[in-house]
Amino acid sequence: MITAIRQNLKQYWGYDQFRPLQREAMEAVCSGRDSVVVLPTGGGKSLCYQVPAMVLGGITLVVSPLISLMKDQVDTLVQNGIPAARLDSSVDYGLQQSITDALLSGAIKILYLSPERLLANGFTNFLRQLDVRFVAIDEAHCVSMWGHDFRPEYRKLSVLREMFGDRVTIGAYTATATELVRDDIAVQLGLRQPLMLVGSFDRPNLIYRVKRRNNLVPQVREVIARHKGESGIIYCIRRTDVDNLCASLSQLGYKTRPYHAGMSDDARRMSQDAFVTEQADIIVATIAFGMGIDKSNVRYVIHTGMPKSLENYQQESGRAGRDGLEAECHLIWGGEDYGVWKRIIQGSEDSASEISLKKLSGIYDYCNSGACRHKELLRYFGQDAEYDSCSACDVCLDELEPVADSLVTAQKILSCILRLEQRFGAEYNALVLTGSQDHRILLAGHDKLTTYGLLKDEPKQAIRNWIDQLISQGYICKSGEYSTLGVTPKGWTVLKGGETPRLLRIALGKAKESKVSTESWQGVDKPLFDRLRAWRSEKAVSMSLPAYAIMTDVALRNIARFRPDTKARLLLIKGIGNKKLESYGDEILNIVVNHGGGAVYAPVVSSPKQSSKKKDTKEMAYEMFANGASIEDVATATLRAQSTVSKYLVEYIEDNRITDPSAWVSKGDFDRIKKGTAELSASGLTPLFEHFEQQIPYTTLRIAIACLANRKK
Repeated sequence: MITAIRQNLKQYWGYDQFRPLQREAMEAVCSGRDSVVVLPTGGGKSLCYQVPAMVLGGITLVVSPLISLMKDQVDTLVQNGIPAARLDSSVDYGLQQSITDALLSGAIKILYLSPERLLANGFTNFLRQLDVRFVAIDEAHCVSMWGHDFRPEYRKLSVLREMFGDRVTIGAYTATATELVRDDIAVQLGLRQPLMLVGSFDRPNLIYRVKRRNNLVPQVREVIARHKGESGIIYCIRRTDVDNLCASLSQLGYKTRPYHAGMSDDARRMSQDAFVTEQADIIVATIAFGMGIDKSNVRYVIHTGMPKSLENYQQESGRAGRDGLEAECHLIWGGEDYGVWKRIIQGSEDSASEISLKKLSGIYDYCNSGACRHKELLRYFGQDAEYDSCSACDVCLDELEPVADSLVTAQKILSCILRLEQRFGAEYNALVLTGSQDHRILLAGHDKLTTYGLLKDEPKQAIRNWIDQLISQGYICKSGEYSTLGVTPKGWTVLKGGETPRLLRIALGKAKESKVSTESWQGVDKPLFDRLRAWRSEKAVSMSLPAYAIMTDVALRNIARFRPDTKARLLLIKGIGNKKLESYGDEILNIVVNHGGGAVYAPVVSSPKQSSKKKDTKEMAYEMFANGASIEDVATATLRAQSTVSKYLVEYIEDNRITDPSAWVSKGDFDRIKKGTAELSASGLTPLFEHFEQQIPYTTLRIAIACLANRKK
């Protein structure tokens, strides 16, 4: 089973290694066991059900919530040479009929459906006619009312077990699910003793930064400048914010498109198509955008407002760096964001509003935390980090520094709140502490208070940050419609000097480069990468396909790192399988050879983040043989003698019980050898070699005899 899984993974996707828990998830499906799989965005979740679909017989159904997401995944699968299709409201009648016929004939292996289409009257009867072996439910957190994106239509998927009985395996897949949500998913779908696989929520390739909002457009431009010409998503809370920010950035010359529910379907589709084909670098959107795309090379995600929960933030920010390369997640927020979300939650008819408010407090605490961002996210999802410093967040990169005398600063802030009789909000308190000449302060006589101007040497923004940090640590509370500040019992302890808060300020200087960013570019020929990326963009536009469906950034960087000059070497690059080699191999090699510099004769590792230990030569040979590479090609790629490689091939045939030698032996020679072995009474290669008058080489004889021996086993 595992051999078939590996062969399909390499043949269609060009990968030779599993990401964490992928192997276990695939083996569960292939052995007929139901499962709930929780892997972070970018953790290779979709492969967990796509690869088994190619190993199993029959048809795999994939239930997905959005048409655009289904389209992207089907386009990518077809590009990889996999017979996949989708049935949804955007598919015209003629194509639906063709897909229906192909399903009945068994010509399609993977069918994507929305839950509404799957459960439509009459369609369930059609599905019962098909040889369905496996049903994968993507975005499975939508099943549970405890999830952050509950969808009633997903709840109805409980009929799947009744529809197909025990003959069909069901797998549920999501990027975000607490233990409560996971258990609810299993119950609602009627899963049979499901295997629960929960990966680490840590995304070490993501660089987290949190900044207080003060001058939004320059703050956004600062992030974009670190990712010139690369793809990025900018999230806004309101539609008007999307339109305004998009217009501002477009006027400044950025290739930007808007996306929100107030736009027409055609306008949204045009924006999305421009983004995925890389005609636009930036999409400015409300939070609805992102679930509908499978774009792997988003290099940064900016939130211009605080999300409504850490689950939402983990999923939205997780749309960056899905290819495993470095990406930046930058959260720009303001204290008023909390009030905006609170009003939205309280104004909704959501029965779980109390849970939502608790989650809102969680993201607010995260924004004000002085702890490692990665550790904070892991802790929220019930996991622990195995490192002291992540080297990939503003805290661990020392972009925030402790305030020299946190106790005195905190006492000044708390004293001001008390002097103002706990009747004013954070902004007003900050103005008093800075010694502002605001007319409201002068009119109220608050310029006469002893706390007036106590922090006059500090920027107002820094004081606002410290107020929020004190709120998050429980020293200050907010109450009422206007979020007036009050001192808590913990705050009184600080005033008496019995406890010292931890206050941070933004360090001066540019943002530091993270370790993951440095490593991912190590050895990459940047000009060659840029040429390859330009080629991919042109190809995407001409073929009306997402750029990442043609070639991932990981593959392009490794091509630019190792500069392969033959198809055999190109096939060793992670992300290039037989279909992509056939479709684009000649064009890529032409670009590489014309660029110059010569090939780097080193085994290709899967990614900079994985072990630096060189891949075993024999393992590399096995991978190439699995894709039909010749002895000559493998010898060239591995820098081994053909005699050594021929031994590898015979061992590969024996280990994997290969019975078809057609990739290495002609049909004519194989038929002659088969007949010769039956006629000769003597065993061994030499009598056979002499029988054919030394016309068939020993290597060919060994290969053929190994395959014949496997046929008898």
